[in-house]
Amino acid sequence: MSSNTMPVVYPKGGTKAHIPIIHQLINNYISSKAGVVRVLEGGAADRDYFRFASPVVVTGIDISAQELADAKYGERIIGDIQTYKTDITYDIVICWYVLEHVRDPEGALLNLLEYTTEDGLTIIAVPNVWSLKGLITKCTPSWFHKVARSVTLSENRDYEPFKTYLRFSISPANIVRHCSKYEIIYQGYSGFVIKGYLNWAYQFMINVLKILSLGSYRPELSEFILVIRKRRESRE
Repeated sequence: MSSNTMPVVYPKGGTKAHIPIIHQLINNYISSKAGVVRVLEGGAADRDYFRFASPVVVTGIDISAQELADAKYGERIIGDIQTYKTDITYDIVICWYVLEHVRDPEGALLNLLEYTTEDGLTIIAVPNVWSLKGLITKCTPSWFHKVARSVTLSENRDYEPFKTYLRFSISPANIVRHCSKYEIIYQGYSGFVIKGYLNWAYQFMINVLKILSLGSYRPELSEFILVIRKRRESRE
């Protein structure tokens, strides 16, 4: 289904800048449903932005039982979103910064869409692999990610970075292409904030790349968010 939804862009502020809008979309969807709403978090983790009250039941799927320990989960599935198959579908499927950590993100994305019931919501957040931050992440080893996280993020983190593949197959354009037969109800980009003295160097690199590309490249847009409603295009 073609969509006229233009990306919402926040050059600074990180992914959190999109959260109020996504919460509103989720709340509107839940209020339109009768009975229990089933939510699946694909690739569960304790750094979530979304909490739900009754009548919502949240299921988590992850390869790690430790990541599923959160009491918010009414059901826990030890499984890999790249390979896990089920006939059960969910009203809302959330995959928040997970696809960049799997070897086969396209397969995982297609599974996420299969997990989503017809007319349901699929919510995806990934780093933009074509951004400056994305390209640096892709081309550097895991130990560098750990060091960079400790010295550059604008807030403290209490978890270790997972191995990151960040395949080009989950570039924003490719994700939109995979989801294009459904209704795109929100998409957005944002940058991220580096703390301390490294920010000037990062901003300098951003500005140089913009000048060299005559403004056609937006290297600062390091995060990508997509929300689709799984409504197929009518052929009538």
